[in-house]
Amino acid sequence: MPKVSFIVAVYNVGQYIQECVRSLYAQTLDDIEVVLVDDCSPDNSIELAMQALEDFPARKDQVKVVRHSRNMGLPQARHTGVDAATGDYVMFIDGDDYIDTELGELMYLQAQKDAADHVFCCYLNFTPTSERFMSIVRQDSAGNTDKLRDDVLNRVVVPFLVGKLTRRELFYSHDIIWPTCNMGEDSVLSPQLAYWAKKITHITQAAYHYRTNPQSLSNGYTADLCVSRRNEFSENIELYFKFLEREGVAEKYWYGILSNKLRAKNRLLPVVGNWKYRKMWLDTYPEVNKTVFWGDKNFRATYHERLWFLIVLFGFYPIIEKHRLNHYYVPHGEWI
Repeated sequence: MPKVSFIVAVYNVGQYIQECVRSLYAQTLDDIEVVLVDDCSPDNSIELAMQALEDFPARKDQVKVVRHSRNMGLPQARHTGVDAATGDYVMFIDGDDYIDTELGELMYLQAQKDAADHVFCCYLNFTPTSERFMSIVRQDSAGNTDKLRDDVLNRVVVPFLVGKLTRRELFYSHDIIWPTCNMGEDSVLSPQLAYWAKKITHITQAAYHYRTNPQSLSNGYTADLCVSRRNEFSENIELYFKFLEREGVAEKYWYGILSNKLRAKNRLLPVVGNWKYRKMWLDTYPEVNKTVFWGDKNFRATYHERLWFLIVLFGFYPIIEKHRLNHYYVPHGEWI
């Protein structure tokens, strides 16, 4: 049985897939498995991935290709990958990202050292012209499983699914609710894995290279795309709310509920200069409007929350933020 299964959902990433899979084939950890899920990619991504394998003959028996008969989307591709995997641990990798060659070994050794079900790492978010360090572990939560868990479920940190090492058993020993849409699928699955993990740990190395791809699902700002993202994100986070209710912890994680509702609304921010979409923003989880502006028993609105609300309400947001439209304000947070 492999120690780690790397799962890559493959769809239209021909420009980047070889860099991705080469970083997996070259892992210093010998006992691995690479699961490539072809989600009916319209390009030759899978062929390019297998072509790169020719340079790593020792890995040929460790690479598995699973093909969908029709395009099913990222969440289902990852679900297929988990079902096909046989490793003790699994790690999701986006097909346009890559990792350091020692990441699998570092995270597996950390998992063994701490008897952990879940291991986080830091990220390097890069574009063709820049690179930025990203940590999803707050300094005062490091080494504390309860705090790390709460940070993910409250969405105090970005709930990335990629680059985390997860004991595969977690997917089968609990009633996991899988996301149904591409947008915000991390916000459904990542909190559940953190919730069920008995021990969470992390490594400090920024060994996952997260590409900001202008052609990816999360970029582009036409009105139709913004509305579609709002709809998909809303559908997914309703599953997150369902999970919290089912486990009886919705009140405990009220901040995660508030934050995710606001993020669903914020998919519309690039187009709120138009009254039609500004009204749609107001009508999306309208209870959040009052909370962000006035506060409630849990949330004390700050001057910045109120100012932000007024900027959006009067349609000024696209003007002020036209040079950084992929940034969204969150309660008691930053433009991220």
